[in-house]
Amino acid sequence: MFYQCDSRDVLLVLLNPLEHSSTPRSMEDIETRIGELSFSANFMREMRMFARAADFAGPSWFTRGRLERRLLAMRFHMIDSHQVESLQRSETKLIAYAPFLELLRAQGRERGAQWVNAHWDNVGRRPTVDVKRLFG
Repeated sequence: MFYQCDSRDVLLVLLNPLEHSSTPRSMEDIETRIGELSFSANFMREMRMFARAADFAGPSWFTRGRLERRLLAMRFHMIDSHQVESLQRSETKLIAYAPFLELLRAQGRERGAQWVNAHWDNVGRRPTVDVKRLFG
């Protein structure tokens, strides 16, 4: 996507939280956390790559290559799931029941609308998430 897309804005939609407030204690919670970590490992690796590569960009616009200029021009935005209660419980992660999926869709649309209302003016102008702080 980074090489093929002309847009400088990237919207990250997270289904699992980046940080947890507690340590898993039960076997079920530990298994859920292992699944979350496995699922998000590639995403986290790629985001760390973006954060570190931007740090290595040359000090001057004229000494930067095409890739460095593109990296520094990227504007990242993020919608997280910490406000979507249906995704907070581990037992809901594998439910394939149509009414529950419709509920998730409705909650996702509501969360997306909240994000748009709060951040739309930044799209195309500035990032709304600090990739270096979150992933660096």
